[in-house]
Amino acid sequence: MAIYTVHCPPVSKAATPEDKSRIDKIIFLRDGFCFSAFFFGPLWLLWRGAWVIAMLWVLVAIGWIFVSLKLGVPSEAVLSLSLVFAAWFGFEATHLFALILERRGYVARDLVVSDSDEEAEEVFFSRWRNSDLLPAGSEQNA
Repeated sequence: MAIYTVHCPPVSKAATPEDKSRIDKIIFLRDGFCFSAFFFGPLWLLWRGAWVIAMLWVLVAIGWIFVSLKLGVPSEAVLSLSLVFAAWFGFEATHLFALILERRGYVARDLVVSDSDEEAEEVFFSRWRNSDLLPAGSEQNA
């Protein structure tokens, strides 16, 4: 079982109850280790639209390599620290992306426990039909 956080897009002033485009923009984030962020850190950030953070990542990596070469740090230590940083990022990537979504106006609306992405969507939308999880302007006529 995994925990998913559900992030809903911001409400525009032109939103109508028939506006289904907001429903398509709901994002489900699985909590836990992200292997793609671990293996492809900067590319993962670029894919998620975090351009500034990706550039900072690359600059810090280049700086780290440059400083370690100047100081004569053994390559094993450089590799070890790089792997530790990548592992940390693998654990924190979804939390970082949740913060990025929050800055874009998204709102965390729900937590869902399920076995898969599809099941998480089913659980969330079945709850949504019977409550007010989404802000005004995003209701769907069921």
